[in-house]
Amino acid sequence: MSEIPTPQTYLTDTLPTRFAAATAAATAEIHNQPELLVAYSIEADPPVTCWYRIAEGTLTVSQEPIAPCDMRISIGEPSWRAAVAHGSNEWFIDYYLRGKIDTVKSLQGKVGLELDRDDGSTYETTITFADQEEPAVVISMTTDDYAAMMSGELNGNMAFMTGKLRFEGSLPLLLKLGALSG
Repeated sequence: MSEIPTPQTYLTDTLPTRFAAATAAATAEIHNQPELLVAYSIEADPPVTCWYRIAEGTLTVSQEPIAPCDMRISIGEPSWRAAVAHGSNEWFIDYYLRGKIDTVKSLQGKVGLELDRDDGSTYETTITFADQEEPAVVISMTTDDYAAMMSGELNGNMAFMTGKLRFEGSLPLLLKLGALSG
């Protein structure tokens, strides 16, 4: 992406366009997943939040709250800008494409991600599942290791045992999150 849009434009225009492009060749099986309700907040000045309903391969954007949400994403503007500049896919688009919506809908709790980048900066975001603040866990690792773990190239247990994955908080929630990988 050559120019980074404003947070508002990204959430209302860019992200739906990216979803449509990413899912254009998706199979019927992918599009037949359960409905997913997502709130996405960028902590900018001013803060911006949009709500998304994904059903049957279509993403609908709302400026009005949708509740309860299956997944709430909150990210600071610096981490968001770096992710957009890097061309990273959004969490919920990735989960949708990999057929993980049933798994997302089964999770409850708050997950903080602190992912170290090669340039020395840290990507930080919070994902709250099922509008539940508890249990809570914070996961720390590199962006490369996290990407490898999500794709299934790096086993989460091995990442923990070798020190590539560090966490604070709920071990049961951490273990349940393993179902999102691969």
